[in-house]
Amino acid sequence: MAISKVSLYNQVLTTLNDQVLNK
Repeated sequence: MAISKVSLYNQVLTTLNDQVLNK
């Protein structure tokens, strides 16, 4: 449960980071 939330949060951060690097 907690691990799932951390994984999801980490995925979101990675996606946002990717978008920033793409800009």
